[in-house]
Amino acid sequence: MSEAATCPSARASKDGYLYPAPDTTEHHALLDWAEKCIGITFRDDAKVIARVVGGDLRAVVVFDRFSATDCLLHVASSGNGRWFSRELAIRAMAYPFLQCGLPRITAIISEHNAESLRITRKFGFVEEGRMRKAGEHGEDELLFGLLREECRWLPEHGRRLFPAGRSDDK
Repeated sequence: MSEAATCPSARASKDGYLYPAPDTTEHHALLDWAEKCIGITFRDDAKVIARVVGGDLRAVVVFDRFSATDCLLHVASSGNGRWFSRELAIRAMAYPFLQCGLPRITAIISEHNAESLRITRKFGFVEEGRMRKAGEHGEDELLFGLLREECRWLPEHGRRLFPAGRSDDK
């Protein structure tokens, strides 16, 4: 999407993040928005965290394909370059690693999606493999992993979950 969309729900948390319960209208609306942005369909086990600023939906982080040791991470953004915040990164990493107790998360990205590849690497994910011709248009997809002990966004790595006196929601 090229610009911020109006949030499908007016019920954002005070700090601008949504954590809708699964199988609610709000949950499905956020998944639909993310599916349209990314162009994929999520599994039934999908969970979402959304960032809303001034009533505009900026990003939806989707987790699905859960196993005892891993889940897939997907990020859909409004495309305006103002979707990322340090707090979104912390919240997105706290869910699989701290709340779910997973030792790792996985991201799969098209070899042609240069911006996502750049952000994924900068975020700390390590390239673990290449799936040849696995993409929707016959392109290769790259497999990335992030281990809990490698994740610099978690509180045990010196970061507070929600830094005092700082808000990234502007």
